[in-house]
Amino acid sequence: MLFVSVYGYVTLRTRGIAGLQHAIGVGASSDVAGFRTVAEARKVDDIGLHVGGLTSIAKARCMAAAEFLRAPADCDVWIQCDEDVFAPVGVLRRLVLRARETMGVAVAAMPLRDGTGRMNVQHTENLTTVDSASSWYPMKVGGLALAATHRNAVLHLGGLVKWFDVGGRSCPALFLDGICEREWQSEDVFFCELARLHSVPLEFMVSPDVVHDGVAADVEPNAESLS
Repeated sequence: MLFVSVYGYVTLRTRGIAGLQHAIGVGASSDVAGFRTVAEARKVDDIGLHVGGLTSIAKARCMAAAEFLRAPADCDVWIQCDEDVFAPVGVLRRLVLRARETMGVAVAAMPLRDGTGRMNVQHTENLTTVDSASSWYPMKVGGLALAATHRNAVLHLGGLVKWFDVGGRSCPALFLDGICEREWQSEDVFFCELARLHSVPLEFMVSPDVVHDGVAADVEPNAESLS
């Protein structure tokens, strides 16, 4: 079983709760990319679905992590997907299988929305594949707009951070944003740094089938696009 969370802030704020529910309910016919991805995830395995619409994506990711840990024990992989990301069943299956193999984090790289052609991940010093047959690359940090994380990784890291309460429910502070060495650090970078510090595997793959805000990913990653 899989746990799937979608960050649906824009859909909620522009359409309201009824519009959000409709976008989820129509599944593969949804005009919201992330909910079409949810429909694809249902082809991989049974899923539990969590949709977050908070203004703070950091807080929303922490709450999603808590819900994942409260899911049944056989729900072993958490797929995070932003509402503007589409990926077909083949990509999702690769992410899930890799997370299960490594018991770590498997990320689908994609273009940033700044028009520079750069991807949302940073590779380690040597851009060599971890597994040449499947083209997985070691990742330093990266965006988690589409990522699969194993339950063991979340349990391990959740035991190392503080927890906070939201509406009487406890959440692990795994995603924090703020100032780090005079630069702004996003919540997904914080999570990746925490994972690397505690030896949780971080890898990424690139597929032209992953579409972020209407733009497909590069087929072959290179040092310039991944810096």
